[in-house]
Amino acid sequence: MTQLTPLLISILLLVSGKLKPLEPSYQKVTSALISINRPIYNLKNKLNQQKLFITSLPGMHFNNLALQAENSQLKTQNLLLKNKLNLEDFHTPSWNTVPVRIIKVDNLISATSDQTDKIKPGMPLVSSTNLIGIVQKISSSIIYILPLTDKNVTFPVQTDQDVKGNYIFQDQIPQMANISNQTHLNQNDTVFTLPTEQIPEGLIVGQVVQSLTQPSNPIQRVEIKLSPQQGTHIILSP
Repeated sequence: MTQLTPLLISILLLVSGKLKPLEPSYQKVTSALISINRPIYNLKNKLNQQKLFITSLPGMHFNNLALQAENSQLKTQNLLLKNKLNLEDFHTPSWNTVPVRIIKVDNLISATSDQTDKIKPGMPLVSSTNLIGIVQKISSSIIYILPLTDKNVTFPVQTDQDVKGNYIFQDQIPQMANISNQTHLNQNDTVFTLPTEQIPEGLIVGQVVQSLTQPSNPIQRVEIKLSPQQGTHIILSP
């Protein structure tokens, strides 16, 4: 305390205007004040930086979620593009396929193939990147295929906006069902397959047409417009 007394007196004299700038005591006081003020300023600056970081955390969290959603969407769109490029020419497909000849389209699609022995129930009938039906059975060298307009056909699907659900055919309407009302679907969003044991990921099922349920319903359904194309190949394995 004894050592601080002259410094305190000098500070008081400086504040009262009685200590002149040219006097040695003035320079000592100024130096002391700078030494005291510098760590206080540094501490205040560090606290402000920490406060800014803390207040930005919620925004960083939402930005991270948005980036994750955008990344998932880009991966989905990239998958669709790769599948389209791979399936444009079935001479170099990304999956093992066999060509088929459609001989009748009714409640069931009937087809033949030179490689019927390789075809099993559950395998998908496709045209380019579009899913057309699912093999039901093979009898007397005839392949019977369930079209997507059969009520027994169902499989997991996803849109290019990363919304997941199940494909069903109900009330004579192709639908994407079991969709959370927390998600949002747009008209013309592409609906494509998620992978199963026999159906590969990325086959196009159709496009969203309209909602079939009220927004307040916790489980949503939407109508899907299917591809009008006729099947040309059966995928043997994903």
